[in-house]
Amino acid sequence: MATRRIQLNDKAIAQLPTPDKGRYIVRDSTLKGFFLLVGRRKKSFMIQGDLRQQGKRASTVRMTIGDSTEVSTRAARAVAREYLAQIGRGLHPRLGGRP
Repeated sequence: MATRRIQLNDKAIAQLPTPDKGRYIVRDSTLKGFFLLVGRRKKSFMIQGDLRQQGKRASTVRMTIGDSTEVSTRAARAVAREYLAQIGRGLHPRLGGRP
């Protein structure tokens, strides 16, 4: 799975080619931890960050925000910022803010 880095926006995402097989990741150049997973059928906004407890990595959190056909890049980036901020504070977004 190859990884590319660009500034994600609606126009750039629309121009990304679909792979013949498998999938690839396109990481956002401005927001660390925010990326697009491009597959043959859909393109999904996702986040990934390390959840730390007592200064050590407890786990890696990877969550899907939504499909690029249903969520704009601007809205997905806002959700990603919130999720990544929660992870940075040591809270798991999927668990309602609990560690």
